[in-house]
Amino acid sequence: MDIDIDFKDRSEVIDLLKPVIASRIDSQGVHKHNVGVYFQDIPLDPTTGQSSLDYKVAEDLGYTKIDFLNLNIYQEVKSIQHMDSLVDQEPIWELLEERSIVEKLFQLGSEINTDVCLGMKPRTLEELAIVIAIVRPGKQHLIGKSWEAIRREIWEPSEKYYFKKAHAFGYAMVISVQLNLLVEKAQQAQLVDSDS
Repeated sequence: MDIDIDFKDRSEVIDLLKPVIASRIDSQGVHKHNVGVYFQDIPLDPTTGQSSLDYKVAEDLGYTKIDFLNLNIYQEVKSIQHMDSLVDQEPIWELLEERSIVEKLFQLGSEINTDVCLGMKPRTLEELAIVIAIVRPGKQHLIGKSWEAIRREIWEPSEKYYFKKAHAFGYAMVISVQLNLLVEKAQQAQLVDSDS
């Protein structure tokens, strides 16, 4: 099971909830997992206080790792009402045709991902989710095909790494919020300039 939860500052939540930190164990030793935590009674390493099991072994044994992820764009969200308004607002999809904007966006900033987004020109949340999913190794063979052909296959499981539909839609929503924040900041800057 793969559970990811995004936070503007994951350390605040970890300090509050005090979960068991997951471990990565390799030939170099035991390492703290970058983002994984447990809320179960899992065996602990007495010296570190983190899980004594490698996170993959723990999963095989039935433990559920939850990834607490930092997502910096949330630092610009002022309140729950502000977030609701950003989610409810339809993004200006044409902004996804501007390289200078796409390069700043979550999950789309790499050169390859930017090029795919610019070429596909998504105009809906579903199409944006498809763009996010299509750049994964298990779905890259769909790049350049028609939207219809892509839709038929994009959410089918793959032998290689791929994004599940829910994951891709979640990331698409984050990008939608980020686009709306960029527009909001640009409008505020125009107001400041006009008042000067």
